[in-house]
Amino acid sequence: MSWFLRRFSRKLAVGFCALVCLAMASTDLLLNRVLRRHMMEELSANLLAQAGLAAAPLDAGTFARRSPLLAERAAALGKAASCRLTLIGADGTVLADSSLPDERVPSLENHRDRPEVRATLARGKGVSIRRSSTVGEDELYAAVRVDGAGGPAGVVRLALPLTQVEKRIGRIRRSLAAVTLGLLPAALLASLWLSRSLSRPLEDIRATAERLASGDFSARVRDLPSDEHRQLALTLNEMASRIQENLGRLERLEKMRKDFVANVSHELRTPLSAVKAYAETLASGGPEDPRGRAEFTREIEKNADRMARLVDDLLALSEIESGGRPPAKEPVSLMRVAAEAAAALKPLAERKRIALRVEPFPDMPELSVDRSQVKQVLTNLLDNAVKHTPEAGTVRVWAAVEPGHAAVFVQDTGCGIPAEHLPRIFERFYRVDKSRSREMGGTGLGLAIVKHIVEAHGGTVAAECPPGQGSTFRFTLPLPS
Repeated sequence: MSWFLRRFSRKLAVGFCALVCLAMASTDLLLNRVLRRHMMEELSANLLAQAGLAAAPLDAGTFARRSPLLAERAAALGKAASCRLTLIGADGTVLADSSLPDERVPSLENHRDRPEVRATLARGKGVSIRRSSTVGEDELYAAVRVDGAGGPAGVVRLALPLTQVEKRIGRIRRSLAAVTLGLLPAALLASLWLSRSLSRPLEDIRATAERLASGDFSARVRDLPSDEHRQLALTLNEMASRIQENLGRLERLEKMRKDFVANVSHELRTPLSAVKAYAETLASGGPEDPRGRAEFTREIEKNADRMARLVDDLLALSEIESGGRPPAKEPVSLMRVAAEAAAALKPLAERKRIALRVEPFPDMPELSVDRSQVKQVLTNLLDNAVKHTPEAGTVRVWAAVEPGHAAVFVQDTGCGIPAEHLPRIFERFYRVDKSRSREMGGTGLGLAIVKHIVEAHGGTVAAECPPGQGSTFRFTLPLPS
């Protein structure tokens, strides 16, 4: 694991531990407050119940006057309740107190204004927490009233020192602290495990990112996490895939560019060499007879025409590929365009005694296409068909309506195209028979132009060459919607 992630894991673990400790401390404070309130409520209820039990055997006569017998009774009741018990008359005079000798009782001040006594005389019972002036410590008081025939006769009051309450709370808190300390190692281990589980996916993502940064665009996050890191890993993988695809595309484009430059250079070199050779020959005197000079001139003109056709095809292909010649669509009769293309090639077909037939296009509606571009497609296909068909052969053009599109077929009775060449015949400058194609005046761009024009119209183009049956080129154009 890298230094950064080790540090991150340690910080995460320390943070989790601190959070656990803070949670435990907060829980202790909250429990202390809740527990104290709960115990006070519970003790108050218990003291009231015990005070009621202590007052049950007493009657109004008990509070008539102070006596040693009353002091003994108060001491016995206080011992039974495990609390300090005080008997108070209705006028607030203290008659007996289980925590004091009987001779000290007369010196006690009147208790009528004590909160618990005042509440008891008014409502029958009362509770208060205050510091006792008699014993000098904080106590919880609970008192009940004893009634006589003429009204309140006196008050039975129990007092419990708060030190006892604090001792009980302390015991409970010590138990809780022991449990907390026992759980702390488990919490530490859990925080370490959690920090490791969170940092491990980050380590995989970091390692993948480093490989990508170093140029290894095949790197992927293999073990996708199942938590919130999963989306980050998927995003990184998708970014890597796109970079790899773009690089592959750039490599292919660079290869195509190099091949294109090489092919153009090769295609231009032959006619340029020929022109240069004939021109140099003529410049140095050349053939003396006019017929020889005319032959040299025709060769120069033929090679110049060949270079001109190559440049024209290159410009046309470049415009189509770059979108500089988008189809100018209009309603067009496909059969009429086919007839015009065939008419332009009729002289070439007649010289080779080739039957060039345009068969009827049954039920063919007008198509929304670029008339000149579709005519160029048909012209290129027919030109190839006528050039590669031997004398006395046949070239046919027909079309059919298929679901969603019109299909146009150009078929010849030539020598056909070997199957291994079919996947590449629509590439620029690709020739099945290079020497024979150049002799026929081809630039090697005709079928590439056909492919790009058809695809710009939303159609497809393909070729079929059954053994011994010539070639059939098929392209499609969308029907009107």
